[in-house]
Formats: sequence, C-alpha cells, structure tokens
Amino acid sequence: MAKGVPFHPLATIAGGEKGSGRMLPVLSEDGQPVLQGGDTDPTWYAITSVGWFHANAARPNSYADIQGWAYLTGARAVVVAANFQKGGRVRAIGIPSLTELALIGVSNQVSKARAKKATAGTYMAGHMRWPWVRSVVWAPASTERKQRGEVRLIGSHRTAFGDQEAVGITLRLAKASDVVPFVTAVVDRVLADRFHHEQTTDDERNLLKSIPRPSTVAVPGPGKLPNVTLAGSYVATSGSAYVGLVSALSAEVPA
Repeated sequence: MAKGVPFHPLATIAGGEKGSGRMLPVLSEDGQPVLQGGDTDPTWYAITSVGWFHANAARPNSYADIQGWAYLTGARAVVVAANFQKGGRVRAIGIPSLTELALIGVSNQVSKARAKKATAGTYMAGHMRWPWVRSVVWAPASTERKQRGEVRLIGSHRTAFGDQEAVGITLRLAKASDVVPFVTAVVDRVLADRFHHEQTTDDERNLLKSIPRPSTVAVPGPGKLPNVTLAGSYVATSGSAYVGLVSALSAEVPA
C-alpha cells in the first residue's frame, strides 16, 4: 500500500504470480487462494457478485453475474471471482475440493515456480483479515430481493491526512439461505482470533463477549440491514506496519 493511498481490498490478480499475500491474497493458477499460516479449517460459499468500497458501504464498486467463491479460514475471508470482465482473459473457477485446498496449503513453492510461466488466468480477488473487520452487515432471506444475500465486511482506513473512512468488501451469496450461517462463521472466527490477539484490550474483550448471535439479530426496519460491531479492530493507515495487519494465527506472513 503506497503512502497516502487508501487501502484497496480488491484487485485484479493473475493466478500464479508471486507476492507476500499480506495486503492482497496470492492465487494459484486455477484461481484458488494459496493458504498461509493461520488458514485453518477452510470453508467456502458460492458467490454471484463481489465489490469493494471506500467511505460509503452502501455504494460499492461491484461486479455482478460473476462465478466465484468466498473462503473463510481461521485468519481471514478471501473472495475470488472469475468472468468479471466480459471478453477478458479469465478462466472459470471450478468447485473447490477438500483435497485441493489441503494441497494448496503446502504448494506455495510450486505456485511460485509456476509464476515463471505465463499466467493461466486473471481474477478479481481480495481479502479481509480478521483484525481488520470492524463490523459485518448482511441481508438475510427475509429482506427485499435487490439486497437479499448481500454481506459487507467493513474495516477502517486512516489516510495520510488523518481522515478515517470505512473500507471493505461486499459480496452476494448464491444462496440467500447461506447468509446467516456465513455471517455466523465470520463472527465466530473474528471473535476467536481477536480474543487471542496481543493488541486486544480487556475492555475490548468484554465488549466482544456481548456480541449477539447473528441468528438473533432482527432486521431493523425498511431499508435497513442487520449488523454487528466488533470491538478492537485494527485501523489500517497509509504507512501500516506489519503488526496488527495479520491475525493472531498468521505471524509468519511476510511483511
């Protein structure tokens, strides 16, 4: 992240390219995330749109009618989308398998070797590490159709001028019935990570203990969506250092 430039959580990424995987994910040639330290117990959900935002979470830069997946691990949420640019050089993403994901976790060196060749595809991808997530907003199956299935993972960024703004990723799950289980998994993983993060204070831990279960949060009213706020999130800055940008489980991720 260049000095003075807002954190951009979603970008066009070529499969098989090298990278630290700190601010943006590294992908294998077939578009699956290369797992890092802390990427325990991966699960995934099909998505039909993905986007990112600065300042206004309700007006993201979105890519609709895509084929993609949202992966949840012990350290982060990763989104990967194919066919986001009609006519572009992309490759469809197949259905992930447990075997493939297990292999991805030990194939980082293979992925780096492949980077010497022409990349096999280009994807729209990004991630939100659990320390970055300040709040989660979601649209369950009971909401109006134009919002149904949407999830927003919201963090904070402070610019070089000292201004703080919301920043994050939006996605739409292929099955609206998956929204509450997905958000529940996100909240559970954020809590598990944040309780053990060295930067979390006792006051923040007490606030985290009072977080309601997503299944119990009602839709606030017409035009509004349920949400939870998670105390102790890390605010990314234009000169963000290594500490705080990764989860409590992913200390070996390169700076």
